Amino acid sequence: MTIEEQHRLEQLLQIIRESAERIIDDKRYSDRDLLLALYQQGFKFLSDQRDQALVDIGSVGLAYAVRRGTHGEG
Repeated sequence: MTIEEQHRLEQLLQIIRESAERIIDDKRYSDRDLLLALYQQGFKFLSDQRDQALVDIGSVGLAYAVRRGTHGEG
């Protein structure tokens, strides 16, 4: 991995982590809501393959995984 790739990886991971933390803290979203959003983001990615779409998938997916894991379903 090049230095530039490593730097980009760290940037994206930080954004995904911060976004996932906000999603986890927002109690308006149930686990079911997160799962639905994950599917929606995946379908959106099929037609919009920008980095932002991937970050959105990662953020929602990570939030869902954390929530699921802490609710004994992981």
